[in-house]
Amino acid sequence: MEGAGESIVSHAAERRGMDSADEEPELPSAVQDLIRRLEGEGEPITGLPDLSEEEFWDFFPEIASLSTITGWRRQVRLRVLEAIGSCNTFESLKVDDICGRDISRFTESEWEVVFRGFKSSTVLGSICLQNLKWSSDAEVESLCSQIGRILNSSSVQELEIFNTNLSARCWLHLASGLRGNSDSKLQSLKLVSNAVKHVADIINSATRLETLSLAGTEDVEDVEEEDVGILSKALIQSSSLKELYLEQVDWGAALLLNALARDDGNRSIERLWLSNMDRLGSCFRELLTSNRSLKGVTLNYLRMSPEEWRQLGEVIRDNATATTINVSLWLDQDDTYKHESIEGLAYAASSEAKDPTLELSQEFSHESELMFSLNLLGRVLRGEIKSLKSFRIWDFRTQPYQDRTEGILSMNGQTGETSVLKRLELVIGSKDVWKRVWKDLLLCLRGNTSLTHLDLHLRELDEEEFRDLMGLLQVNLTLQEIDVSGTPWATDGKEGLIQEALKQNQKRAVYMIIEYSQEFRQTGTPKRPYVTDDVNSLYKISASLHVGTTVRLHLMCESTTGVHTVKDQEGLKIRVDRYNKKWIRKTIEIFYKVLYYAAKAALGKTLGLGQAIPDFADLKSDILKLDDISRSDRSAILKGRESMELKEAWLRIQQTLAPINYSKIFKLYQVKYVRVELGGHAWVCEECMTKGFRTGILSRN
Repeated sequence: MEGAGESIVSHAAERRGMDSADEEPELPSAVQDLIRRLEGEGEPITGLPDLSEEEFWDFFPEIASLSTITGWRRQVRLRVLEAIGSCNTFESLKVDDICGRDISRFTESEWEVVFRGFKSSTVLGSICLQNLKWSSDAEVESLCSQIGRILNSSSVQELEIFNTNLSARCWLHLASGLRGNSDSKLQSLKLVSNAVKHVADIINSATRLETLSLAGTEDVEDVEEEDVGILSKALIQSSSLKELYLEQVDWGAALLLNALARDDGNRSIERLWLSNMDRLGSCFRELLTSNRSLKGVTLNYLRMSPEEWRQLGEVIRDNATATTINVSLWLDQDDTYKHESIEGLAYAASSEAKDPTLELSQEFSHESELMFSLNLLGRVLRGEIKSLKSFRIWDFRTQPYQDRTEGILSMNGQTGETSVLKRLELVIGSKDVWKRVWKDLLLCLRGNTSLTHLDLHLRELDEEEFRDLMGLLQVNLTLQEIDVSGTPWATDGKEGLIQEALKQNQKRAVYMIIEYSQEFRQTGTPKRPYVTDDVNSLYKISASLHVGTTVRLHLMCESTTGVHTVKDQEGLKIRVDRYNKKWIRKTIEIFYKVLYYAAKAALGKTLGLGQAIPDFADLKSDILKLDDISRSDRSAILKGRESMELKEAWLRIQQTLAPINYSKIFKLYQVKYVRVELGGHAWVCEECMTKGFRTGILSRN
């Protein structure tokens, strides 16, 4: 077996190694197929083959039978291993796959043959050590030493170690492959282990590490406080980490407070996932208040008291800067403890002034929990709860329910315009329940002006329900995406009809907002204002507008051939004060609102907005993120109703511009089109005015 350095055996060598036959036995078809694929024939192999399967037993038996591998079988065994070591298509290295979880199936020299090609691989993406066992520490330490060398020289980006209790020396071997190697590509480290102290060595050595996932195990002794301190220090010193996952660890609170909440804590981590843990309630206030770098926090199946959930809601409402707080909970039957927790969190996090950041997922398989979830959804859609931007209801039960669900989803006379929910996902297994809830849900959505995404995962939907949904889309222009991939509609052609209806609605929304803004104009006043800073850069909606700031109010040329900015327009300088701040901000919102809907419907070019804004292409990606510039204005626009805020902004603009010489400040001239359908009176630039007179579309009277 020590012939690890030998080349693939030749035909003659195979003949010499035969035990007693005049001719070599024919290789089993499974072995032949494997060798051909490893040598580049047929479909490429991207992962290690499972040599512990029955068709390979003659050559790769369990460790107790290794002594029987001699002669021709030994040569075949070596040929397979060398073919693996020479194969350059492996994208993943899962050690348990090739050895049936027992690394003692191969000698140290055989492992060297297997790993030979991995050390210089440019396609290897991941390494996984999972559920491994061995006969001696020397075996696993040698294996980890070779894995360390692969980490040092290959393209591997992800290392996973699950349920494999490695020694301190093994961890040192793995870390040594990264230490001092600035070219290491390792970006993700996922561990199920309590070897916290040794994990720190890898973190310190992996200079490009972006994702760290740590999960505890029940069969390993508790982690020492000193070890948590070592790990905390490694996290603080890492500037590349972006995501941290913690699952089922008793020391989670200590790590979060030491590594993330302190003034000198890690500020590169933007995403935090915490799962199946307890004793965390006391740390959230300090963590979410002091660490302003966290953008997303996911809390899965945490065990906290109702009071701790309520306090978390208050932190989300008052202090947290994270834009997304995702909470998933499993509800047991008649789980009033969880009911109180969810309601406390949702109501405490509600705010009239702050956009919602909470994403809630409820999973259950009992009738009482369905009733609670639907009741909660009703309160969210009525706007009584203003903290949820996403709500998922996942009902695992498939049997009919006894309780009546009719009417539990009701608007109680509300219009739905005060709701803030953005995304709703329904996973309901019982057809009986769905039939009773469907029509009530659509009635709730008819007047809703916040929900943009609806995900449906339902086993049975019929023609009547499809007609109901299409009827909703006739009156609801807010919905932008409806995912029916989990329904029969995904395969019977109805999905395409739904998507086409959504596209048409986006175009309708654009034209409605343009027409709506016209209601607040007066014939004698220019119609297209926008705001820049003092050096004429477009004032972004995300920028702060402080009292004392100098801005410039600009007006666009309103030519019927396309609205556009006016070259060298000076604009009107305005110093922001507490009296004009509100309408200036509203003017900025109005302008961005037009850009937003135009971009969503890809109508920027049709409406002349591409020409209107020189850097429209650069702005477009940001504009599409503005899902909620102003809920009250958006409601008015989509419903064709008045918005007092918009009306006030237009009146203030008119008052400000009343004494202004438009031709001097804005280089605009009032003209009259020959035909009313071309726009009636308008304010245009000198170039467009000259062209208009020349082509006869403007009247000289």
